[in-house]
Amino acid sequence: MKMMNSIFSKRFEEVFTKPRLHYELSQLKPIPKDRDEVRKAIDRGDFFDSEPKQSFFIPKSSGEYRKIVLPSSKTKIIQRVLVNELSSSIKFSNRSYAFRRGKSPLKAIGRVRDALKHFNHIAKVDIWHFFDTIDHEILIKKLKKIINDEQIIHLIAYYLSQGSMEKNRWFDKSEGVYQGDVLSPLLSNIYLNDFDFYLEEKGIMHIRYSDDILLFGSTKEEVSKYRKIASEYLHPLKLKFNTKKTYLSSIDRGFEYLGVSFLGNSLSIDNVKLARKITKLKEQTLKLSLQVTIEKTNQKVQGFKNYYAKLIEDETQLRLLQEALDEILIEKIVYAKQHKKLNSKDEIRKVMREVLSYSEQNHKHWIERLLSHAYDKMAMQKPLASAQKKVAKEKRKYLQKQIKSTEIVVSDFGAFVGIWQGKIKIKLKGKVIAEAPVNRIKRILLLNKKSTISTYLISECAKRKIDIDFIERSTPYAMLTYYHHISPEVHLEQLKLYFSAQGLGYAKEIIMSKAKNQINLVKYYNRRRKNEVLFGKIEIMEKLYKKIKSAKDKKVLMGIEGSISVQYWGAFGTIIGVEDFIRTHQNSRDEINQAINYAYAILYNRVQSALIHEGLNLYYPLLHSVQSNKPTLVYDMVEEFRQPVVDREIISLLNRGKKLNQTNGLLSKPTIKLIVQSVQDRLATPTKSRYGKSPLYNIISFQMNQFKRSILTKTTYKGFVNRYN
Repeated sequence: MKMMNSIFSKRFEEVFTKPRLHYELSQLKPIPKDRDEVRKAIDRGDFFDSEPKQSFFIPKSSGEYRKIVLPSSKTKIIQRVLVNELSSSIKFSNRSYAFRRGKSPLKAIGRVRDALKHFNHIAKVDIWHFFDTIDHEILIKKLKKIINDEQIIHLIAYYLSQGSMEKNRWFDKSEGVYQGDVLSPLLSNIYLNDFDFYLEEKGIMHIRYSDDILLFGSTKEEVSKYRKIASEYLHPLKLKFNTKKTYLSSIDRGFEYLGVSFLGNSLSIDNVKLARKITKLKEQTLKLSLQVTIEKTNQKVQGFKNYYAKLIEDETQLRLLQEALDEILIEKIVYAKQHKKLNSKDEIRKVMREVLSYSEQNHKHWIERLLSHAYDKMAMQKPLASAQKKVAKEKRKYLQKQIKSTEIVVSDFGAFVGIWQGKIKIKLKGKVIAEAPVNRIKRILLLNKKSTISTYLISECAKRKIDIDFIERSTPYAMLTYYHHISPEVHLEQLKLYFSAQGLGYAKEIIMSKAKNQINLVKYYNRRRKNEVLFGKIEIMEKLYKKIKSAKDKKVLMGIEGSISVQYWGAFGTIIGVEDFIRTHQNSRDEINQAINYAYAILYNRVQSALIHEGLNLYYPLLHSVQSNKPTLVYDMVEEFRQPVVDREIISLLNRGKKLNQTNGLLSKPTIKLIVQSVQDRLATPTKSRYGKSPLYNIISFQMNQFKRSILTKTTYKGFVNRYN
């Protein structure tokens, strides 16, 4: 099916009248410096530029760079007139959503959601370097079917062929359209309009946003066929697919389109992209004042609300964005106050009056909370605490304070936990010993079986997505949490992994990450010690580490892991000054092993809740054997985090002279409190990872999400390795 267009019959002189061009010039903002010269050119009827286009490059998320041109003022107004005139004469497909009046990315996403009510499978198609590979001759042929006046076609051909300057070098243009030209989006849509109608004629449901295309079908085979049909049509247009961004998927496996991740009935932002957004926002505001930072963050927040916020309902992702914004603003308030840019809270409140938030409902209370955190932070700092190391330390303290204020720990025997008038309260012998607003709480830890909790509180926690961990004597025995989406397809792929070579590869990656974390931790503590015993154990562990990749099965793999751990725990004993230390697990009698086991139990539940949130089956492991009624996948995935979260914290406590005391052979109540707070501190510590610098509790969530995505896409899983500075 060809484009059904009204022929554009206006003559050149009817389109480009002097009053029309002068009007377009008056609408340019900001006012161009060469406005007088452009006026004279209009009056002379001079439509061509004697100078080449100036260009620059911007980075793409793939690591490549996109060339952008800066058209002259004269070119802008001429192309504006062309776009306005031609757009009304061309009938575009209703499946095309880019660069068109009344269309938008938001409407494209809405159309995708509607399509997914009828189709379960998709082919995601991306055209390789689309704007740069549009063929000029083919495009001109298409334009001749629309435009009668040869002079207008000649003008467009001139813009297509006009050269550009890069680093004082002239580059001719033989193919593609310039990104940055006003006319280019319209020309790109014209180039693919026949393609859109062709797919419609074939009965193929599709949605196109520029070169980003979704094809819908009822089966995998069907969308594979549609992808082939689309590819064959594009071939004569001298276009081809970008194989790295073209794939088949389904509603259960999930896919990404226009920055939004689709999985089941839920929409979210990809976690890696989310981390990039947070990191980029921090980088862009690093050297800005509070006032300019607010202008910058307001642009980002408003952009988010205009697009993502209308689609995304993931509270965790909104919280991460809000926490990042809070952190940036608090840092700027502290800097403004300490450097006397603003001298009072009232001055700061005035500046903060217009700041936008991602998710806060009560603006006034939010501003007061930011001020409170900022002033608390200043109180902890020394007068000249602007050095990077000090800032990082205070940032860590803030995050550690934050995690403790959002978690309730119940350790008293006979305590009762309930909810009254919007507050979670802990009562002991009828008296309230602690309370916190339910809206602030994210997790409750019950550390013995002799405490009780109200069913109404459990109901509220389920509704508000507050995790409840049940732990007794360093053993986690229950958990209340929630999941985002459960997919039987994920569970089937998990089961296949247990018996496959790919599953063995995942298991190796987990053990390699664990072993690397063990080696790195010992190296970290031996930097100043220069202990020969530790050097020897590091050497043995590194030799064993090299054997992991060649392990032929899980039995051999576990044997290597066990050998590395023997050396590691020997090194652990040397570091803490207990040369005869022996690692024990269940029924440990000494206070050090009990402390490690208790901390592991807290970590274990963190990992378990993250796995459940991702809809993974806890009983299909990669490494450990399948055991009845035991969530062995948790045993696997916790391995990467034992050293950075728990072992390092226990070593730190002992090296600082903290006493781990027992009562009747078990850890004392003050010792349990110390361990819980220490693990919370470590989880809140910003740590470098492939997702940027983020608290460890976020990294755990990101890792479990990456694990699920690796399973679904059958790609390599990358474990978490902690680097010590």
